[in-house]
Amino acid sequence: MTPETAAAALAGHLRETAALAQTSGLLSWDQETSMPVKGGAARAEQMAAIEAAVHARRSDPRIPDWAGAMGGDLTPAQATNRREALREYDRATKIPLRLATELARETSAAHEVWVAAKNAGRFADFAPTLGRILALKREE
Repeated sequence: MTPETAAAALAGHLRETAALAQTSGLLSWDQETSMPVKGGAARAEQMAAIEAAVHARRSDPRIPDWAGAMGGDLTPAQATNRREALREYDRATKIPLRLATELARETSAAHEVWVAAKNAGRFADFAPTLGRILALKREE
């Protein structure tokens, strides 16, 4: 693989991964602004599915190969792509897919619980959900 081919492959991979991650952001925005009441369970599954896809892409074993094949004579954009891809790869490979998806699912589902607890003025209704999120964050 030539340095140019490797750089192009990595850049394309990063663009597609960013598009998926941005989709997660849109789902979160929709959840905050216009998601129907009782849509939380379905949204949590959607968020978990997107996170699974993003995690798989960020931990793709081709990333270190592409980064290594890029060589040393890089444009600033290529150097940034390599650095950020390797940083994301390092982080993603340390977090199991199960944990990444469960955290996405739980935090998304928590939104509906939090809104109801806030509106009712009963933090105790949200406390168990918060406890599960904190446990997942500790594991992370």
